[in-house]
Amino acid sequence: MKKWITILLAILSLLGITACDNTMPTVDEVLQKAIEADKSVKSFSLDINQTETIKAEQKIEASKLTKIRFDYTKEPIGLYFENSIISNEVNLTLKKYQTNEGSYFLQYDGQWRKLPDDSMNPTQIQKDMDLSELFRQIKMYANEANIISEGNDYIVAVSLENEKAKEAEHFLWSESPSQEEDNLEKKTSEQKGNKQIMLDMKNIVMKYRINKDNYFLISITFEYTKSGEESGRKIENHFVSNSTYTRHNVVPQIKVPQHIINSAQ
Repeated sequence: MKKWITILLAILSLLGITACDNTMPTVDEVLQKAIEADKSVKSFSLDINQTETIKAEQKIEASKLTKIRFDYTKEPIGLYFENSIISNEVNLTLKKYQTNEGSYFLQYDGQWRKLPDDSMNPTQIQKDMDLSELFRQIKMYANEANIISEGNDYIVAVSLENEKAKEAEHFLWSESPSQEEDNLEKKTSEQKGNKQIMLDMKNIVMKYRINKDNYFLISITFEYTKSGEESGRKIENHFVSNSTYTRHNVVPQIKVPQHIINSAQ
């Protein structure tokens, strides 16, 4: 009998040790390790799918689909960018190469154009593609965040509502389309007589998926809802962005295709 009790106690002891080893890390611990891991990331690809819908009295009045692709290498510096926007007002596809060979931009008429040499700013590109800044942003809301384990990943989630969401609105738009395309769409919309409606931020949800083994960023989900009134009608704006990070440290050197260099104006 004593032998079985001893064995049972040994098993319980082992289970206790295992439980301690599997203790869930804190949000701060995971984000700090992700910031440190980002220092070893020399390249990656990023695919972003965004949907935005505007409803009036529960009926969809406008919708926009945006697809964005980035290929990025830190050394030698290189960036390929592709952005497709489909909405009620516009249907655009933008492409850009930024490398040591120069900056080349695909115009709306389908013609490639070489941008001035001073438009190539390696420091700014590295700053824009710095993933650690994304972790620092969500760290500001560590007290609001929760963390779960799912398979081989940690998921850090933050949900902000009302005043907290409004406070966060001004500096959490890193997952939004670039200002250039956003302004173009706004200008096109205004030219068609569409009025810009001011809406109040109601809630923001952010979810970061981080690999447990290397602490590389795997994906980000960013979602918000705005609402308000216009001419007595209830208006709601819902935005969802899903970003997927792949090919960490395996993206080949980015080069501008020779036919683009030859044909660029």
